[in-house]
Amino acid sequence: MRACSASPWESSGPLFCSWRAWWSRAALDTAEQITATLLLLVAYVITALGFSTIYRATVQLSLWQLGVESLELSGLSELEKVKAAGRPSSALGEGLADALNVGGY
Repeated sequence: MRACSASPWESSGPLFCSWRAWWSRAALDTAEQITATLLLLVAYVITALGFSTIYRATVQLSLWQLGVESLELSGLSELEKVKAAGRPSSALGEGLADALNVGGY
């Protein structure tokens, strides 16, 4: 296999040289390029979601676990005195408040 002629590809190894040769060959028409680009985009998204899932399952879950384990609550007897009371209200504007994340959770 001959070496790549473009300087950025010379140090990248044979895999990238062969990919570049395949991508730039004359028989590769526009439909094939679009298909290849879409497949690479889908592969990128799947890879990114996979890494994100692994990160959340390992790093963030451990941090939440440490935070909850170190939590110390006091005054739990006050929870017995809490009383929720409803009042009449209008539904006008509720969707906007939810969209802007305003109000209680």
